[in-house]
Amino acid sequence: MSVLGACSCGDPKPHVVARRTTADGFRIALWCDGAVTDAVGTGLPGVPIARPRTPDAVAASRAAGWLFVGIAELYDLAELPALYDAARKSSDRSNMHRRLAAADEPGLVPLDWQVYETDRDGQSVVRVAALPRMRWPGLVVWHERGRYELLAVRTGHALGARSREAAFSTGVSFATQRDLFAHLRSVCALKAARS
Repeated sequence: MSVLGACSCGDPKPHVVARRTTADGFRIALWCDGAVTDAVGTGLPGVPIARPRTPDAVAASRAAGWLFVGIAELYDLAELPALYDAARKSSDRSNMHRRLAAADEPGLVPLDWQVYETDRDGQSVVRVAALPRMRWPGLVVWHERGRYELLAVRTGHALGARSREAAFSTGVSFATQRDLFAHLRSVCALKAARS
């Protein structure tokens, strides 16, 4: 580190300069050279550890790292690789948001399915996945009998003391995930055009 210049704090040894917690409770750390790791210093799944070798590379790595940790708390662990990639390729936060929106392809949005019902052979019959809340807040996907249906999740006192959340049909369903995400991308494009 001393060859490339010390951190702004003056400490020449590698050290953590920022700590954050993802939306799903996973702790991450930003190091003085721009590397992003978990809380104990090991790599995050799908996020390369920066190893800059020149002063310019250190500056670029630090800038990307600060962009990344600046909004990492809004994302789940599974979304961090796309976020980090966008931060590395961006010069400012608005550019990073455009890159994240452009990377929104059907295969790039991992769905964390929760199985609610299985058949006698153990195969899922009903499963539900929450969509990334920064792009599609309050929406989940209900998959049953080969159909993907969008449900809106609502909270409130009117739902009763036993339940804090309830899902309501939006009336929109699709035969494939590709069609589902094509619809979701078009919704995001309409919102971007209006703003």
